[in-house]
Amino acid sequence: MEPRPDAVPSSVPRRRNGRQQACEPCRKRKLACDHSLPSCQRCRRRNAEAGCVYLITGTSSSSAARRSATISAKAVPPGRHTPSSARHAAPSPRPSTSGPLEGDREESPTPMSPPTSCCDSPGYLGPTSFSAVFAEAGGQLTGTSAAQPEPPAYANNTQQWTPPATDPHGRSGPTFAGDASPGTTTAICPYRMEEYVRVLRSIPPPETGKLLYNRNFSPMDGWVRPAMGHIIASIWDTFGDYLASRSRKSLAALAEIICANSSIPLNEEIHEPKDWLASFSGRNLRWESLGIAFIVYAFGALEYTPAEYAAHTRLGGADAVDPRQLMLVYKECAIKCGEFCKENGANSLLLCLSYKNGALESMVSSDTGLRCAIMLSETVALCSYLGMHVDPAQDRADKRPSISYEARRRLFYGIMTLDKAAAIVTGRPPLISSRYISTKLPLDVTNEELMESRSSLMEAAAKLDPNGWSRIDVMTPVKYMRARVNSALVRDEILEIALGGPNTRPSYEQLAGLKEKELRQTAQMPEVLVWKPENIHDLSVSATELFGKVMMRLEHLQNMFFIERLLGRVSWPPPSSAQSTTTAPAPPISTELLTISVEIVTMTVTLWTHRDRVAGIQRDFQWIVSAPAPFPMDSFIITYAAPAGGVLCMELLRLFQQQQSGQAPRRDPNPTISRSNMILQLSLLVGFLGWTGPDAANARLCAAVKGAIQRVLNQVLDTPPPAVLAAPTAGLSDGSPGSGAHETSGRNGQAEEPAGYVQQHQHQHQRQQEFGVAGLLPQMHEFGFSTDITEFFNFELLDTFDFLRPEYSDPQS
Repeated sequence: MEPRPDAVPSSVPRRRNGRQQACEPCRKRKLACDHSLPSCQRCRRRNAEAGCVYLITGTSSSSAARRSATISAKAVPPGRHTPSSARHAAPSPRPSTSGPLEGDREESPTPMSPPTSCCDSPGYLGPTSFSAVFAEAGGQLTGTSAAQPEPPAYANNTQQWTPPATDPHGRSGPTFAGDASPGTTTAICPYRMEEYVRVLRSIPPPETGKLLYNRNFSPMDGWVRPAMGHIIASIWDTFGDYLASRSRKSLAALAEIICANSSIPLNEEIHEPKDWLASFSGRNLRWESLGIAFIVYAFGALEYTPAEYAAHTRLGGADAVDPRQLMLVYKECAIKCGEFCKENGANSLLLCLSYKNGALESMVSSDTGLRCAIMLSETVALCSYLGMHVDPAQDRADKRPSISYEARRRLFYGIMTLDKAAAIVTGRPPLISSRYISTKLPLDVTNEELMESRSSLMEAAAKLDPNGWSRIDVMTPVKYMRARVNSALVRDEILEIALGGPNTRPSYEQLAGLKEKELRQTAQMPEVLVWKPENIHDLSVSATELFGKVMMRLEHLQNMFFIERLLGRVSWPPPSSAQSTTTAPAPPISTELLTISVEIVTMTVTLWTHRDRVAGIQRDFQWIVSAPAPFPMDSFIITYAAPAGGVLCMELLRLFQQQQSGQAPRRDPNPTISRSNMILQLSLLVGFLGWTGPDAANARLCAAVKGAIQRVLNQVLDTPPPAVLAAPTAGLSDGSPGSGAHETSGRNGQAEEPAGYVQQHQHQHQRQQEFGVAGLLPQMHEFGFSTDITEFFNFELLDTFDFLRPEYSDPQS
């Protein structure tokens, strides 16, 4: 059937294989077409918009049929599509009184049907891509490139679809697919529709959603927290009539509306906060934004008290046996929402959803597991596809601060810090390199200043110092993020050295310069983030501020820990050992590394022993490795405390060996690294490791670390000094009474064994080299030390328990 001459096709036609048809100029030249409406970018750059036509497959080649089946710039002005699939939802369109996006227009536009999938979009194409050369050449030929700069890939096709008509209060009344005329409903696979309905039925009631949002208080969130609250509130404010009955018919109608919204490319160039929020919430609700709401629900469910969970079930929330199971239900819904909208192309909302899905997954599976690795790699790939590593205002004429620019910057650097944290834990190369980043740090402004208006944001930005820091020393989420990013950039250089190939040989000067850089950026940190030991007892320091101080101190100490470990290896092993075929001894532990390790363990257990001080943000206290993304407490222990604890264990074993061999142990004047303090801090760490439950994602690794430290403490504390062991032998030789032979025999089984035990240690001490841990390894394995712990530490600088590996157990290997 031929289309009517006055009919306007609603979208780009498709070929027989289902893919979108290229415009005729691009098809004839065999070039990639971005399928833009009313004309593609390539034709616009060539000033050939009149010839940019899309032919419907299978139509006649006659000129009349071609004119009726094409879309051109003259025939279809932007924002004037009126397809039947949109008309069925609003048979008599009337002006909207609530849409902020249309508030400054003279009349409400006619509802516009969504264009088809934009998965064929090439995404961000950098200066080395094939298109950059042709774009430059085309601009020189037409002479218009300077006057009309090409918009970024994420800004294309930013038409907004107007949903069905609303009542005076801005609510959409239920309009069911069955009420429309035949042939006008959206064609959705029945199986997919069942998935849509199942997800929509899991949306909690408005009171429960608000409670979950408030319970998920995350002061270090990497995105714009008020936007999440707005999304949650707008779901019921706009579609309450659909959700109230929970019937399949109403939920299917709501699913069609969300699918139509999601098929519209998201406008990434909206600069006013109210318009920016309205583009993905309320009447423009998308699967991406609904998925972000489910993420908030999932994290909030973990904070439920038994009474709150009982109230949740009474109010008709999702069915689950406990809060953790409820979290898994919401987590699955969030993942489904991400799958629903992937076929419609990528945008920053989808990236935010992917980012937070990965953070939520880390609470269920191990940080080193395959699922977390896949989710992180997918998030980083999507980040690169969208060009998030390039500052959004870099190629724009309008470089003034805006909500869209700041949201993208916050999101990108949240992902970047997560990538560095994952590289540290797993020992795998990071997926984002700082060498390719041109995105500016987000401005140190409050969420209130960011969300009020663009003019208020510009006023707040004018008050910042030249480096983008607020002159008001108050803790804000973005202030912590900025400081964390500076630390992560130094860590990226550390990872390049530590994970580099055999040709990567850092010099002492290079590492010393890296150390100086870390000290310099720490000294420039805002005072509100500087840790002081008295802060833990100062009640005037809020829980959020205390949290930021502790975490930034740990970030600094971890960087120094890695640098000191690398400095110890610059001139180690000695040339004679390097040429030997035997296993090279480990480098000696410097006083600086020992001091840093003690402080890391002390800071870690401080959070545990004073957990009442951070009770208000206890969940964030447990999700701090990848902050501003959530991360479980077990990962926090493994990343910070466990490697430092391994250094202390090695030092205690060295002191123990000196004691058993009769040598006088070195007395360090620094009480921080005294033997008694190291034993005290390791004992507290064992208690902290025991506090993490068996349901933790890294429970197996925590148990292995706890067992290794306990065995070292037992070995150091339970074995008597050589003077006590030698006393029975001396008494038997001279026959003097009261020598204590029977007492020692009763305690150790027999008197002869301790003397031989001391001789064994003396012999091993003679065989060891300058660093004595290798000599202790045979007896450690003899005492039953487990080596399972070493399989977890893939990052060499974290693997301070490497002395437990089997290859070190044989002195001849």
